[in-house]
Amino acid sequence: MLRSYDLLAARPGNNEKLWEQLFTKSDVDIISVPLAARMQFHPQKTWFKLARQRGVHVEIAYGSQCFESANRKVFLSNAINLVKLAKGGLGLIIASEASEAVY
Repeated sequence: MLRSYDLLAARPGNNEKLWEQLFTKSDVDIISVPLAARMQFHPQKTWFKLARQRGVHVEIAYGSQCFESANRKVFLSNAINLVKLAKGGLGLIIASEASEAVY
């Protein structure tokens, strides 16, 4: 059933084991990482390397996190760490996480 879609994305939440599984072994095309909350663990550089080798991209969705000052600091800190882990942003997708179309 999964291969009936062109792109498959997953969002791991704040579970380290799920992150590791998605980055190293899963069949997804895009991993959409939640960055609004402080991470309970430190993602590994090797996870990003393995994902990039397999053609998996990581999505940073900024959405509503940038509008609240309390969340902005945590979001920016997490985003900067991911850019560093991804060797300067290789394989990253920056998305607005828009909930409706803007014309």
